[in-house]
Amino acid sequence: GAGASCGISVTFKPSSLGPLVATLSITDSAAGSPQSVALAGTGAGIGQTVNVATSDDLQALVNANPRSTTFSLAPGVHRLQSVVPKSFDLFVGQAGAILSGAALLSTFKVGTTYWTSDVEVVEASPYRGVCDSTHPACAFPEDLFFDNITKARVASLAAVGPGSWYLDYSSGTVYMGDDPAGHIVEISLLAHAFTGGATSVTLSNLSIEKFACAVGDGSVHGAAGSTNWIV
Repeated sequence: GAGASCGISVTFKPSSLGPLVATLSITDSAAGSPQSVALAGTGAGIGQTVNVATSDDLQALVNANPRSTTFSLAPGVHRLQSVVPKSFDLFVGQAGAILSGAALLSTFKVGTTYWTSDVEVVEASPYRGVCDSTHPACAFPEDLFFDNITKARVASLAAVGPGSWYLDYSSGTVYMGDDPAGHIVEISLLAHAFTGGATSVTLSNLSIEKFACAVGDGSVHGAAGSTNWIV
């Protein structure tokens, strides 16, 4: 209407790097139609694809490439990867691609009543949440897995028994009430798979598992100012 205004959103998908110009042409009923508006922008990425092997450092690849890059993750477990993406990045899993926040435990010591293993872990106390008496360690973010099955975490070494485990943060010792021999044993350590303040990031066809999220957080963590993500 006369004297009114409206907003027009323009999506810029560059075909080359560097400064680029264009013209927006608007056909209307006013004199001088069509109206022309000059546009300018800088192409920061042209949508190239980077293949990511399970042995690659995904964050290093993100840092080395411009935004708008597609990262194609190979099948298999991409272990201990925590990523701060750039705006418009795409992370696409090939069939069977898994992003895991857990470390493998492979060296064990046998005790009289439990088995132990060492791990590098930092206590981020205090933790949010209030636990009931039957699950006194529920607020701690780390989990222990035997063949993808979680064990019950207990709050003291004295409470360790079959089916349960305890983590001593001061020594980095994992105490297990079950024999780990013949099992795939993992402990979740990383808080987030993806975080940061980027905009318009896409995550597709990925299994994201075994991250040590604090209560109220998620492995895909948007609290750092991320907007318009598609998962």
